[in-house]
Amino acid sequence: MKSQIVEFYTGKTVFVTGATGFMGKVLLEKLIRSVPDIKKIYILLRPKKGYNPELRVKQLAESPIFTFNNLNAKVKEKIEAICGDITKEGFDMSINDREKLIDEVSVVFHFAASVRMDLSLKEAVITNTKSTYELFKFCMNLKNLQSVVHLSTAYCNVEIENMEEKVYPIDVDPYKIVDMVEWMDEKCLNAITKRLLGPHPNTYTFTKRLAEIIAVDMGDKLPLIITRPSIVVPSLSEPTPGWVDNFYGPIGIFLAGGIGILKSCLLDGEAIPEVIPVDFAINSVICCGYERAKTNYLTTPTINITNRFPYTWRYILDSFLEVTYKEPFKHSLWYCEVYLTKSYFVFMIASFFFQLIPALLVDFLLIMFLQKPFLISIQKRLILSFEIVRHFTVRKWTFDNSNCIKLEEKLDKADKEIFYGIITKDADLKKYAVESYRTAKKYLVKDDGKNIELYRFRDTIFYFLNLFVKFYLLYMVLKGCYVCLSYWF
Repeated sequence: MKSQIVEFYTGKTVFVTGATGFMGKVLLEKLIRSVPDIKKIYILLRPKKGYNPELRVKQLAESPIFTFNNLNAKVKEKIEAICGDITKEGFDMSINDREKLIDEVSVVFHFAASVRMDLSLKEAVITNTKSTYELFKFCMNLKNLQSVVHLSTAYCNVEIENMEEKVYPIDVDPYKIVDMVEWMDEKCLNAITKRLLGPHPNTYTFTKRLAEIIAVDMGDKLPLIITRPSIVVPSLSEPTPGWVDNFYGPIGIFLAGGIGILKSCLLDGEAIPEVIPVDFAINSVICCGYERAKTNYLTTPTINITNRFPYTWRYILDSFLEVTYKEPFKHSLWYCEVYLTKSYFVFMIASFFFQLIPALLVDFLLIMFLQKPFLISIQKRLILSFEIVRHFTVRKWTFDNSNCIKLEEKLDKADKEIFYGIITKDADLKKYAVESYRTAKKYLVKDDGKNIELYRFRDTIFYFLNLFVKFYLLYMVLKGCYVCLSYWF
């Protein structure tokens, strides 16, 4: 039995924005591997001095993700870079490139966005909202367009605790916001940002929500579909088990805990996080491109790509740290143990005593031995990261993913095998934790995994040193209490 989705993409030309990001690269790898006869994939890249499009495709082909299934040569054959800036009108691309896209492209995947939650309003609107509007305007010129897949986020409606698969209205006009940030100076924008954001804790969720409003507004002009993945985590199976190429999200927390530089997490340990393996998310996105082309919709459809694994944060973290005890990092700095708390006050106290003070001591020793200090800067980034994301780590939401499930149920057997998703593939968390740990260890931390016995012995020493420090601190606290009581009584 042939895959209908593979047949749909066969011979077609696809245009991808945000192709060099984590999800973008997984999308490229999947399309090239699973649709070997796809005609062409154009990717939009910002101009870079000294790097022509051919060289940048060559660099992309040398990325580890394309080595797992020997796709390096295919990348050079199938992918073509288009120089342009998505935030500019018409992308500032050449006339020749523009005409190629207009004549050839059938499916568009819009992944370009900044996931940083600390951007200024101006930067976030231009990067996440204006760019989306510019893309949609450009898509109206494409002669053979069949579907446009817009990648949003499941967390763009933060005030809604039970998130349905629909676009919720907002009391601001996205087009006026785009116009406003272009003429208003940064100082004035900063002064009104908090009021404009309303219930949104940061500019990221706000600007992604504005982009969804624009997608709905242009739904009668373009074959649009909105896809909303939740927290994207390492792959379950493809392109290789546990694949990840950045420190964002939960993987950064787990690695920092495993190395011993993170002791306190601002997380609700009993909450079940809404996470989705990147291969599940990308398979669903590809299916959405097919679905939108084959089905007529009166309004822009929305798909929540979410999947509730029945595991709490505490259980997930313990599963990851369990692997760390068996296969320690080469460059561990201390014994790995992480405490979870929902209290910001407790988090800051624990961070001060168990992270900042040790980091100060280590950095002081490094300076004494004429080495460059680094731990305090890392600790500042860790604490700031939790401050930025605490709105999401201590709250609970539920997501309706009925449309996502229905979409997968419509697939035939061949499609379900190639583009598996949340109802066709089970996950063994223990096995998943091992594979994610080993892959991150190799490709992110650059740890070859040798001399494990030596590192286990080192961690045993760390364990007893850790106990000694705890008992010493307890002794100092009790001594302080005794002195105070003696003074008063």
